[in-house]
Amino acid sequence: MDASVVGVFGAVVGALGGLGGGWISVNGQRRHQREQLLEERSKRVHDARIEAYAAYMSAVRVLNGVLWKLFDELTAPRTSPDTWRDCLFEMHQSWVDLSATASRVCMIGPTRVSTEAELLHDAMRAWHVLCAEWARDSIRAGSVRGDQQARFREAADAKRVQIGVFQETARRALGTDT
Repeated sequence: MDASVVGVFGAVVGALGGLGGGWISVNGQRRHQREQLLEERSKRVHDARIEAYAAYMSAVRVLNGVLWKLFDELTAPRTSPDTWRDCLFEMHQSWVDLSATASRVCMIGPTRVSTEAELLHDAMRAWHVLCAEWARDSIRAGSVRGDQQARFREAADAKRVQIGVFQETARRALGTDT
């Protein structure tokens, strides 16, 4: 083999080695960037879930307090339709907030948390509807109508169970149940 062929052959081998090394380096960097982006996305989703779940539970607690306030007003010895009307308005505002936060939880998931959020939302809706009907009937009549106390307490107990199930499911989804 003459020296010029050996030189060209050496140059080709060197060039291929350089290209192979560059390819390995670029491919490794891409993989590392992809892993880093996935990790950052996972962290953002995790943080968004924590925020959404906490806001949902806060809205549940606020509506819970408003419903008990209405109950107290409807069962108080001296109370008025104006007070019931104010409580009804506050209850509807709390319901709007709860529904908005429930929608966010259902959107951000995961599916098992969304399902439990919907079940809790349904339990809160049943309680909300019961209270709204009781208050509206009483406002129309100008005095407390019907003894809804037993149904009120049943609805309150039903949502309490759903709160526990939702919280446990959320903890598992967040990995904080240990």
